[in-house]
Amino acid sequence: MKKALLLLAFTPTMALAQERTFNCEVPNGKLPEMAVTLVAIDDGHDGYLMMDGEKKTASVYPGLDSVTYLMFSDDYSYTLHYNVNLKDGHFDFSASGAKSGWGRGTCTEVTG
Repeated sequence: MKKALLLLAFTPTMALAQERTFNCEVPNGKLPEMAVTLVAIDDGHDGYLMMDGEKKTASVYPGLDSVTYLMFSDDYSYTLHYNVNLKDGHFDFSASGAKSGWGRGTCTEVTG
């Protein structure tokens, strides 16, 4: 009986997958990549972004007061980087490679 209880103590429990979603926009609309929906799944380690109706896989790196999304294009010709400040909703954006640019905008969390 003790062995069964010990085994249960070390067996991972199944948690419900939670999503954290941010709708992001830029005031002057300079870069279309900045108008995006960022989604973190699996406790914030995987995710995707929705841009112009397309779903693109992204790596998600949670921090203390921010969450970072990093997306590589399918052919690795460019990367998109979003860093969302969880306290005030502002985000920093940068693109490199075939797409380049940077900017700042605002995100609104729609799930939590």
